[in-house]
Amino acid sequence: STAFGTQESEVRILSPRPSTYLRCEVRVAKFLLVIAVFIVFYLFLRNQARRSSGTAPPPPSPSKLGEDMVRCSVCGVHLPTSEAVTSRGDFFCSKEHLQLADRERGTR
Repeated sequence: STAFGTQESEVRILSPRPSTYLRCEVRVAKFLLVIAVFIVFYLFLRNQARRSSGTAPPPPSPSKLGEDMVRCSVCGVHLPTSEAVTSRGDFFCSKEHLQLADRERGTR
């Protein structure tokens, strides 16, 4: 027998074949890489097709551009012109404010 700690060990590590797991991970990584390359290639071709078509994107429709805003003469709230109530060049947010303004004009 030899001194403590100098004897060679014959212990073997028994584990599932690590090379199998490694091969599986490599396959998944390659698969994901191929998918990423195809996506980049598709986006590149789509972008080139848009540029080469020569047509400019259509101008935004009037509904997308927005609408002029007006201020209620009574409460000061801002609202689209299409929703405002108009009387004698003044804008109001509701019929009630139009009537209130008419009453105030009548008392003056």
